[in-house]
Amino acid sequence: MSAKTLKACRSCKALVSKEVQQCPICNGTTFSDEWEGMVILLSEKSELAETIGESKPWRYAINVK
Repeated sequence: MSAKTLKACRSCKALVSKEVQQCPICNGTTFSDEWEGMVILLSEKSELAETIGESKPWRYAINVK
């Protein structure tokens, strides 16, 4: 099993590369390497966007520890 190459923002659950210091979605600076599942949001007008409470197309973790 390979190591995860992404980390999740603790504020908005956006997934970013390990090198990122500030979240591009919410400008948060606290991240977790412990996350599960991924949702890729393609349209801010989708039902999925409403369900997860996000409006910017991006990749998001489902669960952040």
